[in-house]
Amino acid sequence: MNLLVVGISHRSAAVETLERLAVGPEAAADLSRALLRGGEVREAVVLSTCNRVEVYAAASSFHGGLTAVVDELHRVWGLSETEAALDFASCGYVRHGADAVAHTFRVAAGLDSMVAGEPQILGQLREAYETAREADQVGRRLHELFQQALRVGKRVRAETDVDAAAPSIVTAALGLAETELAQAGLSLAGARAAVVGAGAMGSLATATLARAGVKTLAVANRDRAKADRLAAEWDAEAASYDDLAALAAGVDLLVCATASPEPVLREAHLAGRTEPLVVCDLALPKDVAEAVALIEGVTVIDIAEIQRAEAAGAAAETLAEVEALLAEEIAAYNESLRADAVTPTVAALRSAAADIVETELSRVARRGDFTDDQRAEVARTVHRVVQRLLHEPTVRVRELAGRPGAPDYAQALRDLFALDAGTVAEPDGDRLADALRVSPVPESAEAGVLADALAADHSTHGSNAAARADEAPRLSSSAAPTPPGASEVAPALGREAPVIRVGTRGSKLALAQSGMVAEELARVSGERVELVEIKTTGDGTTVPVAQLGVGVFVNQLREALDREEIDIAVHSFKDLPTAQPEHLVISVPPRADARDVLIASGGRTLSDLGPGARIGTGSPRRIAQLNALGRGFECVPIRGNIDTRIGRVGDDLDGVILAAAGLKRVGREGEVTEYLDPLVMLPAPAQGALAVECRKADMTTALISSKLNDRYSQAAVAAERALLQRLEAGCSAPVAALADVAESAEPGEVDLYLRGAVGAVDGSVIERLSTTAALPDARETGDAELAARAAAVGIALAEDLLAAGAEQLLKLDASSDDC
Repeated sequence: MNLLVVGISHRSAAVETLERLAVGPEAAADLSRALLRGGEVREAVVLSTCNRVEVYAAASSFHGGLTAVVDELHRVWGLSETEAALDFASCGYVRHGADAVAHTFRVAAGLDSMVAGEPQILGQLREAYETAREADQVGRRLHELFQQALRVGKRVRAETDVDAAAPSIVTAALGLAETELAQAGLSLAGARAAVVGAGAMGSLATATLARAGVKTLAVANRDRAKADRLAAEWDAEAASYDDLAALAAGVDLLVCATASPEPVLREAHLAGRTEPLVVCDLALPKDVAEAVALIEGVTVIDIAEIQRAEAAGAAAETLAEVEALLAEEIAAYNESLRADAVTPTVAALRSAAADIVETELSRVARRGDFTDDQRAEVARTVHRVVQRLLHEPTVRVRELAGRPGAPDYAQALRDLFALDAGTVAEPDGDRLADALRVSPVPESAEAGVLADALAADHSTHGSNAAARADEAPRLSSSAAPTPPGASEVAPALGREAPVIRVGTRGSKLALAQSGMVAEELARVSGERVELVEIKTTGDGTTVPVAQLGVGVFVNQLREALDREEIDIAVHSFKDLPTAQPEHLVISVPPRADARDVLIASGGRTLSDLGPGARIGTGSPRRIAQLNALGRGFECVPIRGNIDTRIGRVGDDLDGVILAAAGLKRVGREGEVTEYLDPLVMLPAPAQGALAVECRKADMTTALISSKLNDRYSQAAVAAERALLQRLEAGCSAPVAALADVAESAEPGEVDLYLRGAVGAVDGSVIERLSTTAALPDARETGDAELAARAAAVGIALAEDLLAAGAEQLLKLDASSDDC
């Protein structure tokens, strides 16, 4: 996969050209969608600011991706073929591979900005990434690139003085405005000022002017409500957007920063004005008509004027520090990319070895002078030998490939082992899905099972791995019984190559979310990944969870881990007991939507449902919060899978409440009639999060699974579960918690906002409390330390809830059905 950055910026084009080729939010979204539809580009993020329009892309090929991006930019810009050839060739640029990484990091650090080191670009980059991520336009490549770039941008601002030394575009413009005001005998503090626009730039301008202590300050915006909110925040006056003439007549300094495609301040708005006026136009396309600058006494400062200003930006010493830090980060990331590039070749080598093993095992299976036990032992021995022979070289080649200036180890492997270039490619979804259909034989299974499988598989000689996966036989009812106490595992043909075995429950939802994890494991490791279905105590029973006890969806998976029948277990995190076994370690992938949702007949919402409406849920947490609404709903206990529950809507139920994350994972989020705000329905602790669990002693697997860990999701879940543990409550108790972790305004910190609630099931009492805390997020703060600090916040909030009476509420009898 090729990384590309294609675009134009203030460094490559005149401001007039940037203005003509500006891309608004809707056009940017259309551009991303069109690129992904074309097929050449697999992932896309569009960054559009007043200084740049850039497409960050992961493409199948460099030339195909570049052509696709440039063609779509021309379409969005509305350029003819003649204009297209002229415009992009004369003002555009392309960054590829390592250069694309370096460019992205420099943008995040503010070094590529018009005002070197300015802080606003980091937020704009994050917003562009989040927009693409929410639209499912970001995959592994751009996710990793942007996560690292955002981290580097934060590190730059935490470890250097670039923020203090570098002005934003707003402060640079106001610095020039202050010079112009001085010529009229005014200071910035003594000026009457107004801001037109309440977006990001307008808000920053309002805040800067308020801090400067201007004499008067007014805010106008097309959406009056936004102007009212911004004005209230900074003790300013909200003015009418429809009467800019009156607004301009009463000020000395006017800042325009809207997203309008046409000028909003025209010559007519200043008709008859005689007093000096300074206008800062911070928008692209421009907010101020050209004719305004020709009016006597009016000075217009626009983006071009800021660009021409001398010495705009951080001091040279500070920039040198930033450059050194970036060089270190860029080198480290490119090293990881080089190591990553050899992964498909390593996978192809393992696949080739697996084919040889299968050929030889098929020969053994046809021989009549081997007993079943002997054939099984031969199979295990051959797999073990091949795995050990390949393990050290394949690990070592990744390390060597990551070194700067390293030779092309991938090509060397292809030459040495005559690997077909067609097999050396990143796995696509179909091939991965085929691979996941195979479950390996546990070491503890009876020897005869593998022997029977080998004998039955002799016809697959010479077939590819996917075909073998499709045809691999499962244990029949006549197979050897599962040993007493062992979990029910459905094994298939013995593993043909080193493989990561992922244990999962067999429900539709469990298989969907485990499949997602398996795909990510395959991508980050280059290894084959297989799902192993395991039946748990909680499956196939209608007995309420509270009566079954804690861990009913977990225990058999953990037992399979302990017996080394699987390498990784995937759980819904909220199902886990709060006490974590010391010999197991958990990684937390990025959390999905934590909210609850309503699916009701006729597309109704909670407010549409009247007294007596039958709502399916057996969760005491949900029942308590529904009853607390005082709407007279009848809560009906309900069990079964998602399809079963939804199937009762419109039959004996008016609606059901489910977790948003589960519906999305099985592709049924389109049936949601209302996403329930946490103010109405606070979720269960850890809802929406997955737990990827493995043995701590299995260092290789632990390292691989740690690559899936999202430290902010881990910290949020740690806070919620610590609260639950301190309350000494299980997942079936009427306890709710939700933590949000967000970047702080303070460098090197993140803000944790934690809400907790404990209620009586009848809804008569609900204790709700919240807290905020600043946690260190410097580079040296490890994931585990951040999670531990977040957990301390959860414990503290639990203590407050206990002091408020939560202990008595938890003692009330509450039957439970699900979490």
